Amino acid sequence: MLERKIQYFIDVVQEGSFSSAAKKYLLSQSAISQQITQLEMKLVLFYLIVQVINLNLRIKEKSFMKDV
Repeated sequence: MLERKIQYFIDVVQEGSFSSAAKKYLLSQSAISQQITQLEMKLVLFYLIVQVINLNLRIKEKSFMKDV
């Protein structure tokens, strides 16, 4: 399912519009837009998770360096 959303995004970029990409899949413009919005939300969530992990690692590194 994620792969399909990514493909929709690629097609919107290549076609230059949501409506052109939607026609390619016989979908409405709003359906393509909703799929890309869902993709954006997943990417933002993934980014935030990575940032929290990085922050946690930096905190642990600082704690480790104090103990050394």
